[in-house]
Amino acid sequence: MNPILDTVNKKIKEDFAYASDFIRSLHREVSTPPPLLALSLHVIKTCNLSCRYCFEKQTDEGKMDIETACRIVDEAMKKIRPNQKAFSIVFFGGEPLLNWDVVKGVIDHCGTIPLSFSFSLTTNLTVFNDEMLYYLRTRNLNFLVSFDGAKETHDKNRCNTYDIVSANLRKIIDAGLKRKIYCRMTVMPDTVSSLYDDVRHIYGIGVDGIAFLPCYDKQWTKKSIDTYVDQLKKLSEFYLQELQFKDRNISFKIIDDFFVSSFSDFSSFSDICTIGTGTWASFDSEGNEEICHRLHYFDKEIDRESLLLKNRLGKLPKEECKSCKAISICNRGCPIENFEYSHSCIEPTKSFCKIMRSVFPVAKEIAEKVAKIETNSRIISVFQKNRFLKEYFDTNILFSDKGIDDIKLSIVAFEEMLLANNGIILQSFYKYFFFHLAHITAMVKMINRRETNDAK
Repeated sequence: MNPILDTVNKKIKEDFAYASDFIRSLHREVSTPPPLLALSLHVIKTCNLSCRYCFEKQTDEGKMDIETACRIVDEAMKKIRPNQKAFSIVFFGGEPLLNWDVVKGVIDHCGTIPLSFSFSLTTNLTVFNDEMLYYLRTRNLNFLVSFDGAKETHDKNRCNTYDIVSANLRKIIDAGLKRKIYCRMTVMPDTVSSLYDDVRHIYGIGVDGIAFLPCYDKQWTKKSIDTYVDQLKKLSEFYLQELQFKDRNISFKIIDDFFVSSFSDFSSFSDICTIGTGTWASFDSEGNEEICHRLHYFDKEIDRESLLLKNRLGKLPKEECKSCKAISICNRGCPIENFEYSHSCIEPTKSFCKIMRSVFPVAKEIAEKVAKIETNSRIISVFQKNRFLKEYFDTNILFSDKGIDDIKLSIVAFEEMLLANNGIILQSFYKYFFFHLAHITAMVKMINRRETNDAK
């Protein structure tokens, strides 16, 4: 144990009297319980499809009524902060459009509340119609559409629905709602060889935002993982090319995530997911609350307390994780999926670990290239600014070989930089800066006191 570090840690726990007002404000930022920002309403349990990889258990029971939905929204309004300006509601199922009257009723009800609402609809888009389009095009609603690519791949996974889904996607785009669409692709080991073509197909339809994610609870062989890496390399080159065009706002979620995570190890500062953070709540069709939307369909006994984020931050499931090269891009997977596999919310599936280790070199290469690109992508711009702040902090403060007086000046300059960028600093960066600044400031204070005592 380091006695100096022990002393500093003790001092930090005792009080923040030694710290500047700015560092105390950082502490409040990372330690104050976050406000309730969103609801997930499972307005119906029924789905008209039975896709081969879906985690939801099919049932004909469970349909939320408008009274229950509005009551949940009204109760949520009692829990938001007094000065809160925005709130989000996600409509989930089953297939939420099978309960269209409640979706529409909730949006209308929110129109009577003096708050800025945004809405999101997770849908297979098979029952979407012109009436829904006419209503939704004037509302602040985003579509998360389950769409797996070209006809052969999509129909194999999703019950031969390519024709209707692609037609409805084009209707939404033609209505001027292109930027309101994000497609969610599930990549299976037996369809991974067409991943590049499938993503290009969706992008060719006119969709800029695509989340292509491997199905980690399936068995991935070395051959299928190697194929995935090769496809990802091709997609990353296409992504970098398109990122520079001003008329498209490309977003490939997994590549966006690589950029923000791969240039630094934030394993102890990043959230695994929003479970237990208090930022959102999920309700089933009967109005029962859960800490995760997947638990509404979970039929195993599970200790929900063990899923709370505060008990999992910074924890790694195995000793080998600490030396894993992919730790900087690893968020340890979906806690519920992990539990199904290992009975531990922080121990991922074997496929997850194999894939993360395999794609790590690609992630690092992508991150370095994206960092140098000028783009109108807001997501990438925010990441770039956060990265710049961290590089300045690491070089001039955390790992600086300058004297104490120069480090003090650098801290003051850094405080001004953070204040100038207030509102775009990611939570994991806040935690990183606060943790190290608190320790550094405490050490500087101790050195100053020692020098003062020596002078006497």
